[in-house]
Amino acid sequence: MNTESNKKAIDGLNELIEKNYDAEKGYKEAVTDVENHELKDFFTKSVQQRYEFGHELKTEIQKLGGTVEKGTSITGDLHRVWINLKALVLGKDVEAVVNECERGETAAIEDYEKILKMEEMPMESKTVIHKHLQLIRSSLDHLEELKKRFATG
Repeated sequence: MNTESNKKAIDGLNELIEKNYDAEKGYKEAVTDVENHELKDFFTKSVQQRYEFGHELKTEIQKLGGTVEKGTSITGDLHRVWINLKALVLGKDVEAVVNECERGETAAIEDYEKILKMEEMPMESKTVIHKHLQLIRSSLDHLEELKKRFATG
């Protein structure tokens, strides 16, 4: 892989790390926004999952000889503020918090799919990205199940 391809792959991996930092922080805030124990458990597990994703992506960047960028995205910061404001305005409405988390997971799936399609991405990194994508899809399915259960319960 040439240097330009490496740079593009590293940039893509750093973009996913940034999104995972955003999700991790968003889920940490969601834990405080809900009183439902089942949702708290789901959000706590999601925090740990996104933390692990970040470390796995860092390893891929290091294998490519790249540098890990630190921080969260501006849109991620806005997303977390929106979750908090919406929860406060709606009296910590469980459905509103779950809806916003679903929106975040859907955006993560789109981000992962975009990076997975990069020709410059090495196959080993694509394997890690694909694994993350499957787990995020599973999380989205679980959120949808929880929302249905709360709507009927």
